[in-house]
Amino acid sequence: MSMKQDVIVWRICLLVLLVSALMLACSVVSAQSTAKIFGQQFQFGFRGGISWAELELEGSPSSGIDSRRALTAGAFWAFPVSSRFAIQPEVTLKHYGNSVYVVLTSPDYPDGYAEGTFSRNLDYIAISSMVRFQPLSQGTVLPCLLAGPRVDFNILAEQGFEDDYYDIPSKKNVTVGVDLGGMVVLNLKIPVFIDIRGSLGLTDVYEVCGVGFQVEGGLVEPACLNVKGNMLSITAGVIFM
Repeated sequence: MSMKQDVIVWRICLLVLLVSALMLACSVVSAQSTAKIFGQQFQFGFRGGISWAELELEGSPSSGIDSRRALTAGAFWAFPVSSRFAIQPEVTLKHYGNSVYVVLTSPDYPDGYAEGTFSRNLDYIAISSMVRFQPLSQGTVLPCLLAGPRVDFNILAEQGFEDDYYDIPSKKNVTVGVDLGGMVVLNLKIPVFIDIRGSLGLTDVYEVCGVGFQVEGGLVEPACLNVKGNMLSITAGVIFM
């Protein structure tokens, strides 16, 4: 595991710890509330917010590379298994990408060089199956933990300078990942919530070939580096029961 992956994992662990602490604090408030029972019937809802996503190039330093900030939105359904657990399928629009300021040299350029911001943008329709754990089913403030697998279907993959974009070669049409996080529900007449979530990519979104070398059978061959997508998102939404 690379140093960058270690940082991402520690960020996710810290997020889970913070959400757990928030759950404990909210439990004290909720224990004295008489709000309606939550989580014992079928639910559906919508959420939207902002995400910070990056593309992790295997073995490449992240210095000078900016992550992609974008809007995200989706819908979900919740099927209660018990008063504390529910299965929550979701459909979400996700955006991954990065950008870096580069300087290219070539005798073909008028001044011998060209400079600008090189960006990569990848958009996905993500389908996930989350397990939702809610220690309390009655109260005004209800914390929940969420975890589950995710499958992403690519709908856009482009890269380039300024407005001159072209398709990313070797992109993967389907990738797999996992989501971890939590949410706090305000159990009002129509419940609303805030959701904080980290998304880790488990499979490659595309490959970059010819940028390194590896030795195979005594021969030096161009190597391909794997690229994965990771994301942190904060969303808010409404739940209908």
